[in-house]
Amino acid sequence: MAQHAIEDLIEETVYLIDKADAPDRQKRERLVSLYSVQALYDTGYTYFRVIDILLKYRFVYRMLLSDQPDTYQSFGGNTGWIKNYVTDEDAYAMHDDGQIYLYIDAGSRNWARLCDAGLLNENDCKPVAASPALQVINDLLQEAEKQQRLDLITKWYGLLVNSYLDGTLGSNEGLSDNFDDCLRNPELLNIREIARRNKVKRNKRLDEDLILPLLADEVTTSDGPEKEYIARLFLELRKTPQALQKGFEQACKARENGANLTGELLNGSLNTLMIASGWAIAPQPALNIWLWYKDVSAGRRFAWVIYEDDNKALIAYQGLQHKLLLKWQQRKADTELAHLHFYQMAIASVPEDRLQDKRIIHPHGGWHFDAGKPRKTLQANIDHLVNSLALAETAYFNYLDAHFPEAYFTHDPQELVLLAEEGVDGTGVVPEHVLFDSAYSILLVFAYHYHAANEPGHAKLMLDLVEEKLKNKSRRNAYDERYLLPLLMASHNGRLSQPMPPIYHHLLMKSLL
Repeated sequence: MAQHAIEDLIEETVYLIDKADAPDRQKRERLVSLYSVQALYDTGYTYFRVIDILLKYRFVYRMLLSDQPDTYQSFGGNTGWIKNYVTDEDAYAMHDDGQIYLYIDAGSRNWARLCDAGLLNENDCKPVAASPALQVINDLLQEAEKQQRLDLITKWYGLLVNSYLDGTLGSNEGLSDNFDDCLRNPELLNIREIARRNKVKRNKRLDEDLILPLLADEVTTSDGPEKEYIARLFLELRKTPQALQKGFEQACKARENGANLTGELLNGSLNTLMIASGWAIAPQPALNIWLWYKDVSAGRRFAWVIYEDDNKALIAYQGLQHKLLLKWQQRKADTELAHLHFYQMAIASVPEDRLQDKRIIHPHGGWHFDAGKPRKTLQANIDHLVNSLALAETAYFNYLDAHFPEAYFTHDPQELVLLAEEGVDGTGVVPEHVLFDSAYSILLVFAYHYHAANEPGHAKLMLDLVEEKLKNKSRRNAYDERYLLPLLMASHNGRLSQPMPPIYHHLLMKSLL
């Protein structure tokens, strides 16, 4: 599935570069670097959205096929890629007024052949090279700030954060997985300062590639202070790097030294109260995360609480491994959060009247928990959290019971996919009844539903739609390779012989990195 939001962002940024107060040569270099960043993602050939600008700054050259110094494969279409047999590199071809034109990028091997053949002048043939992605984004954010384009700052910052946290960007692009290295990286700190200065916030209307992730999700899946505090460096813009450094050192110390007052209360009182409410203790997924489960007729319910030391907050979540989906996955319930079928922040299901006391309810969507406060205050906040979880449990799981599975399969799956990808009327607002975060999950769930109902034709249609989306991706991720491709290869005519893959969501994808 092509990342259309990134394609749109690249287009908007080309206009930004065009309007910049900079020499043409510098704009050309910026375009080279910009499209090298685009190449890291699952995007199509979008040059013709802004081809006049690309030609203007001589990042792209439009030349007749007949003028090329090398032999290209035959071309019979109106547009498409054709190979240069000398360079073994493709060029984009287009029929226009009876002629075939090639579009060739500066810096490519085909461009170098044009220079060698003397078909381009000396200035056109000066070397061009893409900058590392972090430097590119730093330059673009500075330009966006000059032009007062907060929208582009927000989108580029969101793309950077998501791409770093999901592993798309790493050491090759100038980003370390070491927190101290990040604190010493002047480009990263400058990008962060631009975001802070412009008060970048999480915009729920943005595409998943561009929207800033929730800090609570990152804390949940981090396996220690390094990953947690790199996420905090990106997402806690109100905090200075020095404050984050101090928090990191404290977190490392707490990890080494073990139990303190916070640990005593959370390991003791919180667990005791949850057990009294009918929950069983599960192994801790990571430091500062407490997990419980409860088996009910619908499957295995989960509740977990994350202690955010820096924010002095307890953030609670609820989730479910549903018995029907477990059956289709041919496995039993476990305590892996990556294997959840549904989950959400618990605060979303807490009755409004319990959210009014700001001394207890944290603005981040959790419960205040400042270890510097008296034990009595901390115990009161834990009591409020556990009582609220009981109310949220009833509301959330009753909603799931009412909407899955019977009511869910009365919907048109393709309409659900459209809502998941575009929201209501293209607004990006996804209604609750969609339930799943990914089009893949929706289609797979319906495929197995149709298979169980002995409707192989409908099941095959769902798998065909999955395959079509997969084919349209130019870059596959770990989920595609590990789960979707083997499933499609083994399934014929809607006859599903393999277990259903895990449900695609953030916690699963983090576990696959």
